Amino acid sequence: MRKYSLKTVIVLVLLASALICIITGLIFNRLTGFGTSDFHQVQRYAELLRKIDRYYIGDYTAEDVTDMALSAAVYALGDRWSYYMTDDEYVQYINSSNNQFVGIGIITSQDEQERGAAVLRVYEGSPAEEAGLKAGDVIVAVDGESVAGFTTEQLREVILREPRQSVLLTVLSDGMESDVTVICDYVYVPPVSCELLDDGIGLIDIDNFDTGAYDGFKSAYEELLGEGASSFIIDVRNNPGGYVNELQKILDYMLGECETFVYVSRTGKETVLTSDIDMQDHPTVVLFNKDSYSAAEYFAAVLSEYEYAETVGTHTTGKGRTQITVDLMDEGALHISSNEYVTPKRVSLYDAGGIAPDYEVELDEPSEELLVYDMLPRDSDTQLQKAIEILK
Repeated sequence: MRKYSLKTVIVLVLLASALICIITGLIFNRLTGFGTSDFHQVQRYAELLRKIDRYYIGDYTAEDVTDMALSAAVYALGDRWSYYMTDDEYVQYINSSNNQFVGIGIITSQDEQERGAAVLRVYEGSPAEEAGLKAGDVIVAVDGESVAGFTTEQLREVILREPRQSVLLTVLSDGMESDVTVICDYVYVPPVSCELLDDGIGLIDIDNFDTGAYDGFKSAYEELLGEGASSFIIDVRNNPGGYVNELQKILDYMLGECETFVYVSRTGKETVLTSDIDMQDHPTVVLFNKDSYSAAEYFAAVLSEYEYAETVGTHTTGKGRTQITVDLMDEGALHISSNEYVTPKRVSLYDAGGIAPDYEVELDEPSEELLVYDMLPRDSDTQLQKAIEILK
C-alpha cells in the first residue's frame, strides 16, 4: 500500500476542493444563466453576510437583510417604476391589481363636530354594509378607545385586522350610540363610478386601469346614455394607471379604426395595438393632473392626439415605460420596466415630459387634498366646472 506524506495529502485535498468549487460554479452558472461576473457578485454578497454574522453585535434576521439588499439593488437602477416586493408586498400588489383590499369597506373623514370619524361612503357588499353601517354614521371608538381627532390614516391603522378577524366599533347613528362588530375581509372597490350632471353631461370617474376597468367603464357609459347623456367628462385625476389590456379595450370602445397603443422593445421593435371601426361619437372632455400616471396619462394623450376630446387640468409627469412582474425563485417578485411606449403619433411621453392640457386649471392645496379622498364638492371643483363650461 502506497504511503503519502502529509504535505502531499494537503496538496491533493486543496486540488480536489478547487475542482469541486469550479464544477459547482459551472453547474450554478449553467442552471441560473449567470456569467462569471454575476457569480462573483453573488460570492461578494455571501461573504458580506458571513462578515455580518461574525462581527455584528446587534440583533437581525438574514431574511430582513436580504429583502433590503434586493430592494436596494433594484433601486440602484435609477428607475422609479421598478421595485422589488417581498412575499407580503406581492400579495398586496396582486390584491390591489384586482381592486381588492383588506378592510371593512368604508371611506371616512374627520367629523366636523370632532366626535370621531364620519362615514362618507359604504361599499356595496362590504363587511361594513353587512354590519349595518351607512353614510352619515360617526365612528366614535374602536375596541373601546376613542378615535376623536384621528386622521384617516390613524383610523385605518386601528381598524385594520387580518382577513376574517373582527373589530369592535362604537357608532353614533341617528342620535343613538351602539357597539357594532365588523369582520375585516377582502373588499372589492369598483374602479369606475358615474353620475349624470345637469344639461345631459355624463361624468365618469376612472380610479385606475386595473382589473374590471373596461367592464366598469362600458357599463357606466351605457348607463349614462340610457339616462339621457349627450356629452361626457372622463376624470382620470390621481389615477395611477394599470393594465394595458384594460386601457386598450376602453380606447377600442371609444375610438374608430386606428392605432391605440405602441410598444417599443429593448431592440427598438414596435408592436402596435389597434381598434375596430365601431366607436362612440359624443363631445368629450378629459380631466387629468400631475398624478395621472401611466395608462391614465396615455389615455388622455391618445384622445387628445386624435382630437376626440379636449383636456383640462395640470401638466402630467411623463411616464414612458411598461412594467412586468416576475416571480423570484424562492419568494418575492420583481416589478421591472421592460418596454417603452409611444403614442400613435410616436411621441414619447417620457421624452416630452408628460402632456399639457388644452386648458390649464389648478386646484389649491386644500382642494387637491379633498379630491384625493373624493370629498371635493362639485361646485368647488374648478377643473370640473371648466369641463362643464366647455361642453355647454
